[in-house]
Amino acid sequence: MTESGGSVDRVSIPSSFLATGNQYGDASYYATLFATDVAEHLFPISGDLAYEPVFQLSSHDEHVGATMESAFHRYGSHGGYGQSLSAILSEFGNRTAQRLVLSGFQALEIAPTIDANARPIGFSVLRINGARNFAGFTWQVIPKDTLVGTDLRNLKPANQRLIRIPRNRVVRMRLPRRYRGIPGGLEALGQMGGAVPDFVIRSLHPNQTHKVPYDLEELKGIEQRAVASITKSTGWSGRWAFDDAVTRYYTMRRFLRFEEFKVRLREAVADTINRILTVAGASVGFAAKISLHHLPRLEEIEDSRSDLAAGRLGYREMLDRYSIHR
Repeated sequence: MTESGGSVDRVSIPSSFLATGNQYGDASYYATLFATDVAEHLFPISGDLAYEPVFQLSSHDEHVGATMESAFHRYGSHGGYGQSLSAILSEFGNRTAQRLVLSGFQALEIAPTIDANARPIGFSVLRINGARNFAGFTWQVIPKDTLVGTDLRNLKPANQRLIRIPRNRVVRMRLPRRYRGIPGGLEALGQMGGAVPDFVIRSLHPNQTHKVPYDLEELKGIEQRAVASITKSTGWSGRWAFDDAVTRYYTMRRFLRFEEFKVRLREAVADTINRILTVAGASVGFAAKISLHHLPRLEEIEDSRSDLAAGRLGYREMLDRYSIHR
Protein backbone atom coordinates (compact mmCIF):
# COMPACT_ATOMS: atom_id res chain seq x y z
CA MET A 1 0.00 0.00 0.00
CA THR A 2 1.04 3.60 -0.52
CA GLU A 3 0.39 6.67 1.60
CA SER A 4 -2.44 7.62 -0.80
CA GLY A 5 -4.29 4.38 -0.17
CA GLY A 6 -3.44 2.72 -3.49
CA SER A 7 -1.28 -0.33 -4.07
CA VAL A 8 1.80 -0.65 -6.27
CA ASP A 9 1.33 -3.07 -9.16
CA ARG A 10 4.95 -4.16 -9.54
CA VAL A 11 6.44 -7.01 -11.54
CA SER A 12 10.02 -7.03 -10.20
CA ILE A 13 10.97 -8.32 -6.76
CA PRO A 14 11.86 -5.60 -4.22
CA SER A 15 15.61 -5.05 -4.32
CA SER A 16 15.87 -4.92 -0.54
CA PHE A 17 15.00 -8.61 -0.40
CA LEU A 18 17.60 -9.78 -2.92
CA ALA A 19 20.70 -11.43 -1.48
CA THR A 20 23.21 -9.59 -3.65
CA GLY A 21 25.65 -8.09 -1.14
CA ASN A 22 25.70 -4.43 -0.12
CA GLN A 23 23.55 -1.83 -1.86
CA TYR A 24 26.36 -0.51 -4.04
CA GLY A 25 27.85 -3.86 -5.03
CA ASP A 26 31.32 -5.12 -4.17
CA ALA A 27 33.14 -1.92 -4.98
CA SER A 28 36.87 -1.46 -4.44
CA TYR A 29 38.46 1.25 -2.32
CA TYR A 30 38.94 3.79 -5.09
CA ALA A 31 35.65 2.91 -6.78
CA THR A 32 33.81 3.60 -3.53
CA LEU A 33 35.55 6.96 -3.12
CA PHE A 34 34.81 7.91 -6.71
CA ALA A 35 31.12 6.99 -6.48
CA THR A 36 30.79 8.85 -3.16
CA ASP A 37 32.35 12.02 -4.60
CA VAL A 38 29.96 11.87 -7.55
CA ALA A 39 26.94 11.47 -5.26
CA GLU A 40 27.97 14.27 -2.91
CA HIS A 41 28.73 16.83 -5.62
CA LEU A 42 26.26 16.11 -8.43
CA PHE A 43 23.14 17.81 -7.03
CA PRO A 44 22.87 19.92 -3.87
CA ILE A 45 21.83 17.65 -1.02
CA SER A 46 19.07 20.04 -0.01
CA GLY A 47 17.87 20.30 -3.59
CA ASP A 48 18.44 24.05 -3.47
CA LEU A 49 21.21 26.29 -4.76
CA ALA A 50 21.12 29.87 -3.49
CA TYR A 51 17.59 29.03 -2.30
CA GLU A 52 16.41 28.26 -5.83
CA PRO A 53 15.16 24.81 -6.94
CA VAL A 54 17.55 23.10 -9.35
CA PHE A 55 14.76 20.91 -10.75
CA GLN A 56 11.82 22.80 -12.20
CA LEU A 57 8.62 21.19 -13.44
CA SER A 58 6.97 22.38 -16.66
CA SER A 59 3.46 21.65 -15.40
CA HIS A 60 1.77 24.03 -12.97
CA ASP A 61 -0.81 21.39 -12.07
CA GLU A 62 -0.37 20.77 -8.33
CA HIS A 63 -1.71 17.24 -8.77
CA VAL A 64 1.16 16.38 -11.13
CA GLY A 65 3.73 17.68 -8.64
CA ALA A 66 2.14 15.73 -5.80
CA THR A 67 2.05 12.58 -7.93
CA MET A 68 5.77 12.95 -8.68
CA GLU A 69 6.64 13.56 -5.04
CA SER A 70 4.81 10.36 -4.14
CA ALA A 71 6.53 8.45 -6.96
CA PHE A 72 10.09 9.49 -6.05
CA HIS A 73 9.71 9.93 -2.27
CA ARG A 74 11.59 6.71 -1.44
CA TYR A 75 14.82 8.34 -2.67
CA GLY A 76 14.63 11.37 -0.38
CA SER A 77 15.94 11.75 3.16
CA HIS A 78 13.55 10.17 5.67
CA GLY A 79 11.50 8.85 2.76
CA GLY A 80 11.23 12.30 1.21
CA TYR A 81 8.21 13.39 3.25
CA GLY A 82 8.09 17.12 3.84
CA GLN A 83 10.74 17.84 1.20
CA SER A 84 10.29 19.83 -1.97
CA LEU A 85 10.03 18.03 -5.31
CA SER A 86 13.41 19.47 -6.31
CA ALA A 87 15.02 18.07 -3.14
CA ILE A 88 13.52 14.62 -3.73
CA LEU A 89 14.66 14.56 -7.37
CA SER A 90 18.12 15.75 -6.30
CA GLU A 91 18.52 12.77 -4.00
CA PHE A 92 17.16 10.44 -6.67
CA GLY A 93 19.81 11.81 -9.04
CA ASN A 94 22.62 11.45 -6.53
CA ARG A 95 21.75 7.90 -5.56
CA THR A 96 21.16 6.78 -9.14
CA ALA A 97 24.43 8.29 -10.34
CA GLN A 98 26.32 6.68 -7.45
CA ARG A 99 25.23 3.24 -8.62
CA LEU A 100 25.55 4.09 -12.29
CA VAL A 101 29.26 4.94 -12.18
CA LEU A 102 29.97 1.56 -10.59
CA SER A 103 27.83 -0.58 -12.88
CA GLY A 104 27.49 1.51 -16.04
CA PHE A 105 23.83 0.51 -16.31
CA GLN A 106 20.66 0.90 -14.28
CA ALA A 107 17.11 -0.28 -14.99
CA LEU A 108 14.00 1.14 -13.38
CA GLU A 109 10.48 -0.24 -13.31
CA ILE A 110 7.76 2.38 -13.61
CA ALA A 111 4.98 0.60 -11.73
CA PRO A 112 1.46 2.02 -11.67
CA THR A 113 -0.23 2.72 -8.37
CA ILE A 114 -3.81 1.48 -8.57
CA ASP A 115 -6.95 1.97 -6.50
CA ALA A 116 -9.40 -0.68 -5.30
CA ASN A 117 -10.95 -0.77 -8.79
CA ALA A 118 -7.57 -1.37 -10.48
CA ARG A 119 -7.56 2.15 -11.93
CA PRO A 120 -4.16 3.91 -12.15
CA ILE A 121 -3.94 6.82 -9.74
CA GLY A 122 -0.17 7.33 -9.67
CA PHE A 123 3.13 5.55 -10.16
CA SER A 124 6.25 4.39 -8.35
CA VAL A 125 9.87 4.41 -9.52
CA LEU A 126 11.47 1.11 -8.53
CA ARG A 127 15.06 0.05 -9.01
CA ILE A 128 15.34 -3.39 -10.64
CA ASN A 129 18.11 -5.13 -8.76
CA GLY A 130 19.88 -7.76 -10.85
CA ALA A 131 18.62 -6.33 -14.16
CA ARG A 132 20.00 -7.81 -17.38
CA ASN A 133 19.21 -7.09 -21.03
CA PHE A 134 18.90 -9.92 -23.52
CA ALA A 135 16.51 -11.13 -26.23
CA GLY A 136 15.28 -7.55 -26.54
CA PHE A 137 13.83 -7.49 -23.02
CA THR A 138 14.87 -6.43 -19.53
CA TRP A 139 15.01 -9.35 -17.10
CA GLN A 140 15.49 -9.46 -13.38
CA VAL A 141 17.88 -12.26 -12.50
CA ILE A 142 17.09 -13.74 -9.09
CA PRO A 143 20.12 -15.26 -7.34
CA LYS A 144 19.82 -18.84 -6.16
CA ASP A 145 18.48 -19.29 -2.62
CA THR A 146 17.11 -15.73 -2.48
CA LEU A 147 14.49 -15.22 0.23
CA VAL A 148 11.57 -12.89 -0.52
CA GLY A 149 8.51 -11.61 1.25
CA THR A 150 7.00 -8.49 2.79
CA ASP A 151 7.52 -9.71 6.36
CA LEU A 152 11.19 -10.02 7.34
CA ARG A 153 10.20 -12.61 9.95
CA ASN A 154 8.56 -14.83 7.37
CA LEU A 155 10.71 -14.83 4.22
CA LYS A 156 10.36 -17.65 1.72
CA PRO A 157 12.53 -18.93 -1.16
CA ALA A 158 11.86 -17.19 -4.47
CA ASN A 159 9.94 -19.40 -6.89
CA GLN A 160 11.43 -17.70 -9.97
CA ARG A 161 14.98 -17.25 -11.23
CA LEU A 162 14.08 -14.95 -14.15
CA ILE A 163 11.40 -12.26 -14.29
CA ARG A 164 10.70 -10.52 -17.59
CA ILE A 165 9.75 -6.88 -17.10
CA PRO A 166 7.26 -5.54 -19.70
CA ARG A 167 8.85 -3.04 -22.08
CA ASN A 168 6.24 -0.37 -21.35
CA ARG A 169 7.35 -0.33 -17.71
CA VAL A 170 11.11 -0.10 -18.11
CA VAL A 171 13.38 2.94 -18.26
CA ARG A 172 17.06 2.13 -18.78
CA MET A 173 19.92 4.42 -17.94
CA ARG A 174 23.53 4.17 -19.14
CA LEU A 175 26.59 6.29 -18.66
CA PRO A 176 27.24 8.78 -21.49
CA ARG A 177 29.16 6.97 -24.24
CA ARG A 178 32.51 8.65 -23.61
CA TYR A 179 32.51 7.39 -19.99
CA ARG A 180 31.37 3.80 -20.44
CA GLY A 181 34.83 2.40 -19.76
CA ILE A 182 34.84 3.86 -16.25
CA PRO A 183 33.19 0.92 -14.37
CA GLY A 184 35.68 -1.53 -15.85
CA GLY A 185 38.57 0.76 -15.00
CA LEU A 186 37.38 1.18 -11.43
CA GLU A 187 37.08 -2.58 -11.13
CA ALA A 188 40.67 -2.90 -12.33
CA LEU A 189 41.72 -0.66 -9.43
CA GLY A 190 40.30 -3.25 -7.04
CA GLN A 191 43.75 -4.34 -5.91
CA MET A 192 44.88 -0.78 -5.24
CA GLY A 193 44.56 0.90 -1.89
CA GLY A 194 44.76 -2.42 -0.09
CA ALA A 195 47.16 -3.99 2.37
CA VAL A 196 50.83 -4.74 1.80
CA PRO A 197 51.24 -8.21 0.20
CA ASP A 198 51.63 -11.13 2.60
CA PHE A 199 55.09 -12.06 1.33
CA VAL A 200 56.36 -8.61 2.33
CA ILE A 201 54.90 -8.94 5.83
CA ARG A 202 56.56 -12.33 6.23
CA SER A 203 59.92 -10.96 5.11
CA LEU A 204 59.77 -8.36 7.91
CA HIS A 205 59.76 -11.04 10.61
CA PRO A 206 63.05 -10.96 12.57
CA ASN A 207 63.55 -14.71 12.12
CA GLN A 208 63.09 -14.53 8.36
CA THR A 209 66.44 -15.12 6.69
CA HIS A 210 65.28 -14.54 3.12
CA LYS A 211 64.38 -10.90 2.67
CA VAL A 212 62.31 -9.82 -0.31
CA PRO A 213 63.30 -6.43 -1.75
CA TYR A 214 60.21 -4.26 -1.85
CA ASP A 215 59.95 -0.52 -2.42
CA LEU A 216 56.79 0.93 -0.87
CA GLU A 217 57.45 4.33 -2.43
CA GLU A 218 57.62 2.76 -5.88
CA LEU A 219 54.35 0.95 -5.18
CA LYS A 220 52.78 4.27 -4.14
CA GLY A 221 53.94 5.88 -7.38
CA ILE A 222 52.54 3.05 -9.49
CA GLU A 223 49.24 3.32 -7.65
CA GLN A 224 49.08 7.08 -8.19
CA ARG A 225 49.74 6.70 -11.92
CA ALA A 226 47.13 3.96 -12.23
CA VAL A 227 44.43 6.02 -10.50
CA ALA A 228 45.29 9.13 -12.55
CA SER A 229 45.26 7.18 -15.82
CA ILE A 230 42.04 5.24 -15.28
CA THR A 231 40.08 8.30 -14.10
CA LYS A 232 41.57 10.64 -16.72
CA SER A 233 38.42 10.87 -18.84
CA THR A 234 36.39 12.08 -15.84
CA GLY A 235 39.04 14.34 -14.32
CA TRP A 236 38.52 12.91 -10.82
CA SER A 237 41.26 13.94 -8.38
CA GLY A 238 41.42 10.59 -6.58
CA ARG A 239 40.90 12.47 -3.31
CA TRP A 240 44.26 14.13 -4.07
CA ALA A 241 45.93 10.68 -4.31
CA PHE A 242 48.41 12.00 -6.91
CA ASP A 243 48.40 15.70 -6.03
CA ASP A 244 52.15 15.75 -5.40
CA ALA A 245 52.85 14.36 -8.87
CA VAL A 246 51.16 17.09 -10.93
CA THR A 247 51.41 20.86 -11.13
CA ARG A 248 48.65 23.15 -9.92
CA TYR A 249 47.80 24.03 -13.52
CA TYR A 250 47.04 20.40 -14.43
CA THR A 251 45.21 19.93 -11.13
CA MET A 252 42.91 22.75 -12.22
CA ARG A 253 42.57 21.24 -15.72
CA ARG A 254 41.43 17.96 -14.18
CA PHE A 255 39.06 19.79 -11.86
CA LEU A 256 37.31 21.40 -14.84
CA ARG A 257 37.18 18.04 -16.61
CA PHE A 258 35.45 16.56 -13.56
CA GLU A 259 32.97 19.44 -13.66
CA GLU A 260 32.28 18.62 -17.31
CA PHE A 261 31.75 14.97 -16.38
CA LYS A 262 29.22 16.01 -13.72
CA VAL A 263 27.37 18.29 -16.14
CA ARG A 264 26.99 15.42 -18.64
CA LEU A 265 25.94 13.06 -15.86
CA ARG A 266 23.33 15.57 -14.65
CA GLU A 267 21.98 15.75 -18.19
CA ALA A 268 21.71 11.96 -18.27
CA VAL A 269 19.80 12.01 -14.97
CA ALA A 270 17.43 14.72 -16.23
CA ASP A 271 16.85 12.77 -19.46
CA THR A 272 16.08 9.65 -17.41
CA ILE A 273 13.55 11.50 -15.26
CA ASN A 274 11.83 12.88 -18.37
CA ARG A 275 11.62 9.40 -19.88
CA ILE A 276 10.11 8.19 -16.60
CA LEU A 277 7.50 10.96 -16.84
CA THR A 278 6.70 9.96 -20.43
CA VAL A 279 6.15 6.31 -19.44
CA ALA A 280 4.17 7.20 -16.32
CA GLY A 281 2.17 9.92 -18.04
CA ALA A 282 0.92 7.47 -20.67
CA SER A 283 -0.50 5.31 -17.88
CA VAL A 284 -1.74 7.89 -15.41
CA GLY A 285 -2.75 10.56 -17.91
CA PHE A 286 -0.54 13.65 -17.59
CA ALA A 287 2.15 15.42 -19.57
CA ALA A 288 5.11 17.01 -17.81
CA LYS A 289 8.85 17.56 -18.13
CA ILE A 290 11.58 18.73 -15.79
CA SER A 291 14.51 21.01 -16.56
CA LEU A 292 17.72 21.89 -14.71
CA HIS A 293 18.52 25.38 -13.45
CA HIS A 294 21.17 27.20 -11.36
CA LEU A 295 23.85 24.55 -12.01
CA PRO A 296 27.08 24.81 -14.05
CA ARG A 297 26.77 24.50 -17.84
CA LEU A 298 29.24 23.32 -20.46
CA GLU A 299 29.57 26.87 -21.78
CA GLU A 300 30.75 28.08 -18.38
CA ILE A 301 33.35 25.34 -18.20
CA GLU A 302 34.71 26.31 -21.62
CA ASP A 303 34.96 29.92 -20.45
CA SER A 304 36.85 28.77 -17.35
CA ARG A 305 39.27 26.77 -19.49
CA SER A 306 39.98 29.89 -21.52
CA ASP A 307 40.49 31.93 -18.35
CA LEU A 308 42.82 29.26 -16.96
CA ALA A 309 44.90 29.16 -20.15
CA ALA A 310 45.19 32.96 -20.09
CA GLY A 311 46.14 33.04 -16.39
CA ARG A 312 42.92 34.78 -15.37
CA LEU A 313 41.53 32.01 -13.14
CA GLY A 314 42.84 31.33 -9.64
CA TYR A 315 42.47 28.07 -7.75
CA ARG A 316 40.25 29.42 -4.96
CA GLU A 317 38.11 31.35 -7.42
CA MET A 318 37.62 28.17 -9.45
CA LEU A 319 36.48 26.21 -6.40
CA ASP A 320 34.01 28.94 -5.45
CA ARG A 321 32.73 29.26 -9.02
CA TYR A 322 31.69 25.60 -9.17
CA SER A 323 30.54 25.01 -5.63
CA ILE A 324 26.94 23.75 -5.53
CA HIS A 325 26.76 24.11 -1.74
CA ARG A 326 26.34 27.81 -1.16
